[in-house]
Amino acid sequence: MAPPLPRGTHPLTRTAPAAKQVVAIALSITKLSHNRNWDPVAKKPRKPYIKLPLWWLGIVLTAGGEVGNLVAYGFAPAAVVAPGAAQCPYYGA
Repeated sequence: MAPPLPRGTHPLTRTAPAAKQVVAIALSITKLSHNRNWDPVAKKPRKPYIKLPLWWLGIVLTAGGEVGNLVAYGFAPAAVVAPGAAQCPYYGA
């Protein structure tokens, strides 16, 4: 269970940790699409990355996560939002 929010803080500030998790997952998906597309023999990509559906999924998720960050920072100061998302570097590891 999440700790209570400081008085006068909007509940949407809790979107920051979830948004950062989405961004970490999205970056992993984007990297996976690049790795799958790489031809080790020819030492170049098989197809242009913009034609890869998995790459587009990663890009759309990254944009969605960043919108979530924008929403969180729009409703509370950074001093309230940032500590709640401090655990998120673990998701990208």
